[in-house]
Amino acid sequence: MTRPVGNPWPSGSQGLTLVEVMIALVLISIGILALARLMPAGSRSELASRMQSTAGQFADEPFESLRGQLKTSTALSAGRHPAAGYDSLGTSKKWLRYYSVSQMSAPLDSLLKVQAVVRWTSSKPESVSITGYLMP
Repeated sequence: MTRPVGNPWPSGSQGLTLVEVMIALVLISIGILALARLMPAGSRSELASRMQSTAGQFADEPFESLRGQLKTSTALSAGRHPAAGYDSLGTSKKWLRYYSVSQMSAPLDSLLKVQAVVRWTSSKPESVSITGYLMP
């Protein structure tokens, strides 16, 4: 059998049929749809992580501002700060923070226990709490 001149296909080869092309397009479409379903879940996870990280930074701020304060400072007085309500934080005021100070009992009475709590709501109410000890 001789091949006609200019035909790049071996004899008996016929190329792709319309059915084969359609099957390939369906398989590619299923793959793209599966990836598209993952995108919103990834975006939600990224947003939740960012909000939690920001809340952790807001919870750490009282410790940074209270370090080096004198024991007589009103910011280190025993109790909740602010006494009622929350500090609204962030440009959108989504984060609510308070911190509480308590005196440790003997023999650790030179230490103050400080607990900072930050709350926010994204898809559900969430919070971050950090406890630390200061020696003013």
